[in-house]
Amino acid sequence: MPSVSIVLLRVAEERFMRYLHSGMILPEFRRPFSRKNGIVLVLCSVLLLLFAGNEARTSGKWESGWDRGNGKKEPVSVFQKGETLIGRVIRVADGDTVTLLTPEKQEIRIRFQGIDAPEREQDFGAQSRKNLNSLVYGKTIRVKVDKTDKHGRVVGRIWLPQGKGTMLDVEEAQLRAGMAWHYEYFNHEKKLANAQKEAQRAKRGIWSRPDPVPPWKWRQKNWKEKR
Repeated sequence: MPSVSIVLLRVAEERFMRYLHSGMILPEFRRPFSRKNGIVLVLCSVLLLLFAGNEARTSGKWESGWDRGNGKKEPVSVFQKGETLIGRVIRVADGDTVTLLTPEKQEIRIRFQGIDAPEREQDFGAQSRKNLNSLVYGKTIRVKVDKTDKHGRVVGRIWLPQGKGTMLDVEEAQLRAGMAWHYEYFNHEKKLANAQKEAQRAKRGIWSRPDPVPPWKWRQKNWKEKR
């Protein structure tokens, strides 16, 4: 019994040859074609279509992705590691995620690389978002790209220009305020670790509680409970 691919090839060949020998093609173009030439042309056409489809999926800066925030399909950035993005913050989702509007009017979801803030349902989740909102909302920030995560967000380090060539490390500011954990699993910067230690000693924000639960443990616990 012939395979599906062979059957499809024979159908395509038959239809092509029928079209070729119809009156829709001028006689001088029909004469040189044999059955063998028809098969070769069909195969070349299929390969060309496959190649074009692959190029369309992989070229450019954007591809289709899933946005968990609103449940809709929207562009997912695929910027290169080390690339710098500049744009205005138009949305603050929580204490470590914002949406950037670039000069080209592209919206990009940014996940901070060096910190992990409390989830909205966690203690200090709302305060962490509010603190970040006061720092960056409506302002132009710089993002040094690290990667694009499985949720379609650009993960990177965030800075806020302060004028006269100075920059505020936004993640460090969140840590000093006690509004996030240093994400040591992904980031090994000593200055971020020191910022967290300073907040712990001063018992700021999340460190004012006797036993704060890191968001990654909170997410793991809630994920298991929902299964």
